[in-house]
Amino acid sequence: MKTKKFDLYHFSVNAILSILSIGIIVPFLLVLSISFSEEQSILTNGYRLIPEEFSLLSYEVVLKSAGPLISAYGVTIFVTFSERSAVCC
Repeated sequence: MKTKKFDLYHFSVNAILSILSIGIIVPFLLVLSISFSEEQSILTNGYRLIPEEFSLLSYEVVLKSAGPLISAYGVTIFVTFSERSAVCC
């Protein structure tokens, strides 16, 4: 039966990739947490990974004024596909 020996190269690669993954995931989770936080709570307590006061106000504001957001996405999609068709032909 073969035993696995310690491989410094694979350990190093796994450690670096783990650190990079945490460095990418944590800021994303922080932004998501901030979107669910009460504005006054952020101003007084700062950013936290787990919100002290839960609020859906930011999503309410975005959904109430969805017209400009949908228009902006429409422009983005139009520009993306119009540039893509101009480049490929």
